[in-house]
Amino acid sequence: MIHVGVITDKTGNPDNDVRGKLPADIINPIIAYSLNRKLRYTYTGEYFRYRQASGGEADYPTATPDLSETVYVTKMYDQKSKHGFPAVNVEQASESLQPTLSHDGTFYRANFAMGQYMELDSVTSYVSADFHIMLVGQGDFPRPAFGLWGASDKISVEPAANARFTVNENHGGMVDHAGRGVLSCFSGYHMPSNGNRVMSVIGSGASGGDMTTSVDATSLTSAAIGRNDTRYFTGEVLELVMHLGDLSRSWGDLMHQRTIEVYTNYN
Repeated sequence: MIHVGVITDKTGNPDNDVRGKLPADIINPIIAYSLNRKLRYTYTGEYFRYRQASGGEADYPTATPDLSETVYVTKMYDQKSKHGFPAVNVEQASESLQPTLSHDGTFYRANFAMGQYMELDSVTSYVSADFHIMLVGQGDFPRPAFGLWGASDKISVEPAANARFTVNENHGGMVDHAGRGVLSCFSGYHMPSNGNRVMSVIGSGASGGDMTTSVDATSLTSAAIGRNDTRYFTGEVLELVMHLGDLSRSWGDLMHQRTIEVYTNYN
């Protein structure tokens, strides 16, 4: 078990195996959540807060959930450290809307069932038209595991066997890591397309395709895990990291590959 302050990754690898290789160390994100591991080398805080069905709340990894009864995820803590960008925890105060927590012997999972979601609306004021999203999760069908929306634009990451990344009415298919749900996507200018903005996906170490699109980031007002406006998610989320900028030409592939290595046994 990982305890707060110990400089190892989820599986206890020594610090020289994780120093500078974690998603929030390779380049600073605007949000960084994980149920299972630290995402920044010097992070010593909690990963998530949970509620026991019988009563009482606590934080992991300081305390360990009792999964002999139903347990709910109430909050995931933002692990980033970025100048000028405050911590934005993702949370759900309404008990009826909180996802349940499960553990498969290796990983904790937040489980959503077409109605549960966790909000992080304040992050939208920092989102630009160029962004990179990395999500670890799986679903029964392409539905929004993570969504950003406003008056005119809707963006979502939708894991499933036929996973996709959507911007408004444009849908781009992506290939996850051998069915294990490590997904990356990005939006940015694409010079081969005459400088048009495109949305692209990374899967199995390569781009899954480009589609010309546009997004007015200033219109985004809401963000959630488990929801995109009126659409909801059925499935599980283990980790979410979002960076500003199009990382397809710099660090995106490296972060994707490092995350695959951590979640090799996730299925």
